[in-house]
Amino acid sequence: MKRILLLCCTFLLMPALTSALSLEITPKIAKVKAGQTLMYNLTLTTEVDDWIVMHLTGIKPWMTVDSFGFVKANTSVTKHVYVSPTYSTPVGVYKVVVTVESPRLNKTASDEFLITVVKEAYAAIEDFKIAGDYVPLGYVSLRASVVNPGIAPIENVTANIYLSNTTATLNKASYKLELAQGEKKEIVHNFTLKAGLASGRYCASMVLLYRNEPMDSATRCFSVKPAAIIKKTYERNPVFIGERVKIKVYNLGNIVAENVEVSENLGASSGFYSHIQGPKPSREGGVTTWNIRRIYPMDYAVIEYEINYAPLLVLLILIGGALWFMLYAVRVVSIEKRIIHKKKVKTGESFTVVIEIKNRVGKEIEGLVIRDLVPMIFKVNGYTGPKPRRRAVTKGTELVWRVRKLKPYEERIFSYKITSMVEVKGGFKLPRAKVFYRFMNRMRSRLSNAPDLGE
Repeated sequence: MKRILLLCCTFLLMPALTSALSLEITPKIAKVKAGQTLMYNLTLTTEVDDWIVMHLTGIKPWMTVDSFGFVKANTSVTKHVYVSPTYSTPVGVYKVVVTVESPRLNKTASDEFLITVVKEAYAAIEDFKIAGDYVPLGYVSLRASVVNPGIAPIENVTANIYLSNTTATLNKASYKLELAQGEKKEIVHNFTLKAGLASGRYCASMVLLYRNEPMDSATRCFSVKPAAIIKKTYERNPVFIGERVKIKVYNLGNIVAENVEVSENLGASSGFYSHIQGPKPSREGGVTTWNIRRIYPMDYAVIEYEINYAPLLVLLILIGGALWFMLYAVRVVSIEKRIIHKKKVKTGESFTVVIEIKNRVGKEIEGLVIRDLVPMIFKVNGYTGPKPRRRAVTKGTELVWRVRKLKPYEERIFSYKITSMVEVKGGFKLPRAKVFYRFMNRMRSRLSNAPDLGE
């Protein structure tokens, strides 16, 4: 009885175990343009519940495939293949074979489709060359020909150029291109290798981009040679009669420079040579030569000397300049005090005193203060012009005038009258007036003469 039941169950299950597994792809053949996306439909039918395994042949990085995963029995499931060729995808026909496998049925089903990739407008690098002096500070020229082999014009193509080694990008440039159908343009990019660039392998690359997608690229590599590159700079500073010269000798290469010779033809001036810094020179026939034992990469040595034709004359000029400065600074503002009028009065004599100040330079003077002392035997009777501030002091009356500023070569006069309270006989001189002023950030002063009342 049990054997009969087992045979019945086996007979009933056989249709399920032998049921069909099918796969159909539509469309079978299609054309797609670079930069666009095309969708293929994958329709799977099975009559058992199962996890479907998919195998792909001829798939490309610019293709995306949906997986079937778990599929229920007696259903048709459609998934998709998305084809999106980039502008760098070569033109041609591509074949993709899709195979699905049912582990429960232990069966497979296959189908295939064809894709034709075309390009209406695109850019390609036809020729890419690099030449130059492959040492630090060497001049390198990169030339590339870019062509549009498509059937339509193309705009806004970006050509990026990179100079790099295995660790970093050392130089970058970018060019914008517009190409008519079949047009070819040449790009020339010149650059200088940086100072101290280590020897080794470097590569120059060009990448063409369109709508931020790569269309084509090319790379050329070269080797930077070990070399010591010597460069000199001069700093000349005049001294009174002669000059001080500082020579900086740089090694801008990538190896140590040994026994570097620096020569200068000083002619007759070599007799006035004075050494300041650096190796001691040798001199022959007016030519002065320094020998520097060693300069490391990206380092420098300093040679400094002075040519002084007449140290004594320089000293005299310095002294003369100092004297001139002192006289100039002292005579910036002059002050003179004099008696312009006198007459007899009941108590004695009356005098009119004038103080005259003058700016003798072509620069405005600020903050002037004029002080004068009237002896106690005199009485101040009045003023002509600006009125001073009066203050009683031990020896008499102090008069103070303040002038905010004095224009170049401007004169100011201050006048006042005094009367003697006793009879003055014989020679009597009034005190000197004094002016204070600020010049060259320093407070300075100058005294007037002392006028004689008997004159």
